[in-house]
Amino acid sequence: MALYLQINNNMKSIAYLAFLLQIVSGALHAQSVEFVDNRWYETQEEAEKLAAQDPINGINLYPANEYPEQYQKVQSVLNEVYEAAKNNLSPYYKNIPPRPVVVLTDMDAMLPLRIDGEMRSSNILYIRKDSANSSSLRGVIAHEISHYILDHGKEDQEEEIETVKSITTTNFGESIICSTIEGYKTGIPEGLKEVVDFMLSKSMLIEEDTRDVPFDIQYDTDLTEALMTSSIFGKYDEKQPCQKASDLRDTIAVDIYAKYCSLRGIQECRIPEKVKGDLVQLTEEFKKEATLCLENENTYFQNKLKEKIGDDTFRMLSSFYESNDYSSFSRPRRAKFTIEQLFSNNNPMRILMNIYSHEKDSIDKDFKELGILKEDLRLLTSEDEADMLAQVILDDEVPNINSFAVSRLQYMTDEEKSYCQEKVSRREMPNYGFISDTHHSQCWRYWRSRKLKNELKNPEKKKLLIKTLLDRNLKALVTENYLN
Repeated sequence: MALYLQINNNMKSIAYLAFLLQIVSGALHAQSVEFVDNRWYETQEEAEKLAAQDPINGINLYPANEYPEQYQKVQSVLNEVYEAAKNNLSPYYKNIPPRPVVVLTDMDAMLPLRIDGEMRSSNILYIRKDSANSSSLRGVIAHEISHYILDHGKEDQEEEIETVKSITTTNFGESIICSTIEGYKTGIPEGLKEVVDFMLSKSMLIEEDTRDVPFDIQYDTDLTEALMTSSIFGKYDEKQPCQKASDLRDTIAVDIYAKYCSLRGIQECRIPEKVKGDLVQLTEEFKKEATLCLENENTYFQNKLKEKIGDDTFRMLSSFYESNDYSSFSRPRRAKFTIEQLFSNNNPMRILMNIYSHEKDSIDKDFKELGILKEDLRLLTSEDEADMLAQVILDDEVPNINSFAVSRLQYMTDEEKSYCQEKVSRREMPNYGFISDTHHSQCWRYWRSRKLKNELKNPEKKKLLIKTLLDRNLKALVTENYLN
């Protein structure tokens, strides 16, 4: 599910100004089609016309009249999964929404609409064209239909913390269902929501020493890293240090961190000793070349900042800087440090490194004060809810077939699959994933799917999970929609 966050110009989001650029992680996106007066679309033509208005940059639409075979396959599976959803959920909830309409794109998503100022789910689902011929199709469609049924489009997707339903410091114990229910009861402990909100806006390697350089190896890019890479790359053809810095950045972020850390997460990041030695030298070289690249480029850097956050937000930040009044921020000292750095005359690379270092120190300090280890955090998000409801929807399949687990394997390389399946076969819980990402590792989701399918054999546990998921997400609907 692709989640697209954008700068929000209200005061709450300004408090996190340097931390909210654009996070891409998986099927529900923040931007929405405006000025529509209908949630349900019956024809393919209507759905494609509306999808064409979607403001997501770079999305490709594949019309049904040009790709009839792919649409026929996807529609067939969609019909089966939708009927399975009705059969499995109707004993508990009678207001199942209309059958979705599929539009093939380059992403899997549920298209939210803004109706009279309110975000709601529509019955338009985006499915990747390449999924049409994939064994993962059933699991992917079940996940997206689950977002749709739970009306996740109504959430405020400009704030990623709003997709988080509970935060615990447990490892989900022996029972996925019991831990989920307990998480709902616990909610988000006092003092932790703001810290996790701040952490979720970062693409930093929380546990890894990156020598105060904001290398991004996840699916998201925060403002600090985006400013660094765009500023350096923008001067690629003009300055030799910029060319060197750009190439070094790719080597470090892609060839080393992504290669050795992206599957296992930082907790099990296994960079070979020889590579670790090279990494230290490469990082120092990068810092040197990047600093040379951006020397005397403060005006250029300010323009890049304005480009990233927009003119209105830039003017607002400038006014805070000029007035030296940060009292409206929830964390005035943090805001003061960041804004003063952004508008200082320091070398832009030094500015970004200072901000990044300060952010890491702030997170460490916050968790220390709360007495919580970051690596123990477990977040229950909209993604988790969609995963679990998808498992319920597909629960009547052949006992030894798990379509949702199969759908997680498609995102792994052969090496990653081998690692994951070996870990799960030993009954070991795999790495949870990056704790600054509401999407957990695919291997962890695969492990949970296998475990949950077994738990759903208990009728009472299954009933409890279904009713809880529906009640937590659809409680705004009238109670008569519930049967029991």
